[in-house]
Amino acid sequence: KMPTIIGALYAAAIIAAVLTTANSMLLSSSMCIVRDFVGTVNPSVKSDDKKQIKYSKVVMLIICVVAYFVVKVVPSIMTWILMTYTIIGCMAFPLYFGLTSKKATPMSGFLGLALGGAAGLGWEVLNLFHARPFLVNIHAIWFGLVFGIVGCLIGLLSSKKSTKEQLAAVEAFTKNVSYSSVLGK
Repeated sequence: KMPTIIGALYAAAIIAAVLTTANSMLLSSSMCIVRDFVGTVNPSVKSDDKKQIKYSKVVMLIICVVAYFVVKVVPSIMTWILMTYTIIGCMAFPLYFGLTSKKATPMSGFLGLALGGAAGLGWEVLNLFHARPFLVNIHAIWFGLVFGIVGCLIGLLSSKKSTKEQLAAVEAFTKNVSYSSVLGK
């Protein structure tokens, strides 16, 4: 049998690890949302640290409130893990398109990721409540991929062409990443 003080220290270490991980995840996710989404809509946010911190606090509060209600609705962690992988899969085409196409624009990437992720999430939420009105046998990833492609196309048609710096970044990425490097050959 373990002494009480050792058991308490062990439990405290586990709680500390969970809290610091949750804290880091909350901070990084809110900052990513502020820099990537809010910064795309309002570019002045990217260059102003005080604005980033202000928006980050608001986004953190929103994430906490949403997380509370999410856990109350579906407490199963496996359901959320599978849903998360599905949403990431919905964003596969916009990510690949943005990283490899010279025609991609920041707006096409933004709309592709936002619409693909939102469509995948929406379809999964409808599935949770057994409320999908039609096309019952279509998996959320296909639904999200279609909306991701549509978002990329809308972004291509509605925004100006990429800058030389953006094209250079795409060129550098495609030169450094090849199928042989991914496969380890």
